[in-house]
Amino acid sequence: MSPAHRPRYALWGTVPCLVLLLAAASGVDEGFWAWEALPLERLGRDHDFHPDRAWFERLQGATLQYGQRGTASFVSRRGLVLTSWSLARRRIEALVGSDLDPLRHGYLALRPDDELRLPGLRLRQLDSVAPAEGLRLPKGKEKGNDALRAALDAFRLKEEKATGLECRLRRRRGKYWVYRYRVFDDVRLVFTPERAAARFGGAEDAGTWPRGALDAVLLRVWEDGEPLESETFLSLSGRPAKTGDLLLAAGFPIFSGRDESAPLCRFNRDHFYPAILAHTDAVLRGLDRYLRDGELTEDIEEERDRWLMVRKDYAAQLEGLRRPDTMAAIEERDRRLVKLAGADAPKVAADLEQLDEILGRYAETSRLRIVLRLEGRLVEVAENLLRYLDAANTTSGAKGETVGKELRDDLRSQLLSMPVTDAKKEAMVNGSLLRVALSMFGPDQPILKAALDGRSPDELEAELSRTRLNDREFVREILDRGPAAWGSRPDPLIELVRRMKPGLDALDEERRTSFWEPFSRIRRELHRRMDDSSVLPYPVPDNTLRLVYGRMRGYEDAGRVLPPRSTFHGVYDRAEGFESAPPWRLPSTWRRAAKRLEAGMGLALVCDLDFMTGLEGAPLVDRKGRLVGMLMGRNRWSLFNLFGYVDRRARGVALDGRGLLEALRKIYEATALADEIEGRRSFK
Repeated sequence: MSPAHRPRYALWGTVPCLVLLLAAASGVDEGFWAWEALPLERLGRDHDFHPDRAWFERLQGATLQYGQRGTASFVSRRGLVLTSWSLARRRIEALVGSDLDPLRHGYLALRPDDELRLPGLRLRQLDSVAPAEGLRLPKGKEKGNDALRAALDAFRLKEEKATGLECRLRRRRGKYWVYRYRVFDDVRLVFTPERAAARFGGAEDAGTWPRGALDAVLLRVWEDGEPLESETFLSLSGRPAKTGDLLLAAGFPIFSGRDESAPLCRFNRDHFYPAILAHTDAVLRGLDRYLRDGELTEDIEEERDRWLMVRKDYAAQLEGLRRPDTMAAIEERDRRLVKLAGADAPKVAADLEQLDEILGRYAETSRLRIVLRLEGRLVEVAENLLRYLDAANTTSGAKGETVGKELRDDLRSQLLSMPVTDAKKEAMVNGSLLRVALSMFGPDQPILKAALDGRSPDELEAELSRTRLNDREFVREILDRGPAAWGSRPDPLIELVRRMKPGLDALDEERRTSFWEPFSRIRRELHRRMDDSSVLPYPVPDNTLRLVYGRMRGYEDAGRVLPPRSTFHGVYDRAEGFESAPPWRLPSTWRRAAKRLEAGMGLALVCDLDFMTGLEGAPLVDRKGRLVGMLMGRNRWSLFNLFGYVDRRARGVALDGRGLLEALRKIYEATALADEIEGRRSFK
């Protein structure tokens, strides 16, 4: 980093409030409000909304954490749960068998016995939040991260034993709070649309608006062999949301960069994001080359979709960080943090300077480690085979033999169950990655030089396409016989991974010893100070229940005025406009139902609430606490706001509750399920 890009963290002068600076530039930062510190005054002052305690208790009881990174909600008295298909897809994938493919064909349980248990899924319902009374933190010589973790774990275990609930501790403004959760682990699939409907538009439409994906599934919580009797659930609003309506959501956002420092944001802008995008673009070029000759299967389409989503997300975040107003706001945040530190101001300023130096030294290593990463399942097979052979050769002694055998058994199981993939596709992807690395770092870069071993990327790519690691019997032979399995002709992919391993291991060791400890220590301390200060009016998201809110509004983009709602008509129009080419090909159920649908019925809507990852599946309610929709994602402008609220075009994208009912009744003929959501009949 050049000195010109390193602002001095001066200890002088009065600085304007960050919140006012951002508000003046770009609109209001409504925030992510912790459940123990809800913004009652702001809601009353800014929105003339005065909910009572019971209103929040109903929303709390109906909102669920989906696994570790998402949200869901109860929508009927008999444990029916609404959440995002994108969240649930991996669990649903586990149900795919020879006679059942709910991902591709969709699924509707007509009877309770037809509901399919989703293995490993846990939903959590927040029972209560309270100050961690009686928590004794280490002091003096005992003070340290290990001692702190031990104290927190001891308190958590004590709480769990006393309450019978799962407990987690979170720090807010210098004070610890205990969150207590009721956990449900018998969760069953009731309804899912086809993948073509749930992912309509795919990554091509991600971040755009209007959108037409039915990104929703319905699950049910069971307990003691019966559907759960939900004490609290959300009733569907009989009135559609309208432009300007205040809408609120409860959910579990995971992360926000709004407590990150300017040095880290500049590092992301100048080094991390460009390297990620170079890597991602190389993967996409490799996949596109493969598709010129190969068939566009659903698996390839899904893989390309995932990479395109990564590219779009990081590109938007990078574009946001390159905006002068974004970096000005972040640097102002740092200066305000220094000012509010009082007597500790010199230390905070020094920490920021030191963080800048550490990140500057690590920049080249970071770029190398990102760009030189090989991709694909067969690469994973090669890496695990080398780990297996290494474990077989290095264990000694009784304990070492036991550990080594456990590791080998685990690796063997993974290797023999690895899905088969196309060697040519992976060769093209990794050939593309090596070409990018060569253009960025040159032929004399030691790891790259070892990888190529005198070959051109084209020659190495041709060799890699002949790997036998997609042959399970060959993998089994290596596991049984070791290097003798390939005789005098080593497998080219194993050899490539072996040649690169020493250099990559050295980069990882450098990161671990020279970078990670000082970086994480300073970053953790800055986060703590940010949390204890008033720089932000709300604590940043940390996977606990939060309230977010905003108003239903369209927005202007590239000179076009975009509406606040999309309709079924728009979905069919988009499919026809793209001649039903993937990912805009509607499933047969939708094509057959076209004339039965109310074409002008809303399918999705946008709201100017502050969206962060983890809010997927969150219930969207009106002033009366009635369900109007479910958050599915965000537009690209929302990604600009990851590190600071700077763009008023940011929107959360939600499924319209009425659109879900229309689809259930007229596309999927799931009348009983729609009636249950509307409260017209009880579950039987």
